[in-house]
Amino acid sequence: MKLRFAAAAVASCAAFAMTISPAQADNVASSPRASVIYCQWLDDNGGPAVGMGCFDHVGDVITAEDRRSDGLRVVVETKYNYNRANDECHAAGGSGTTKVCNYNMKESGKVSFRVLTRNGANGANVHTGAWGPWNNISG
Repeated sequence: MKLRFAAAAVASCAAFAMTISPAQADNVASSPRASVIYCQWLDDNGGPAVGMGCFDHVGDVITAEDRRSDGLRVVVETKYNYNRANDECHAAGGSGTTKVCNYNMKESGKVSFRVLTRNGANGANVHTGAWGPWNNISG
């Protein structure tokens, strides 16, 4: 399993697929505060992405996206650097589906996440990516 990391500034958390450079983000008039979104892709040894997970500090949003018709769900596991239980965001609707999970995170904290595939809600993990870097929740 290979895990790829990416960070991109975007004009809106709802349109996380449209990325712009950080320099451009400062000049976006339609958004009072540009989002910084951190994404991780889970692929199968260099093959097409199995799934993707993203964190957007605006709204404390975790997104899980399933990109493969394999009967597995994509799960984004989160952990925090403060006294809070880990969370899981499940994209369980099949290939091409996305689940947006909105959490109320402590703004002074940090979050790390990883992307994995799982056989059912409580089944065995099949593909498991590495934990990503610690991201500031406040951006």
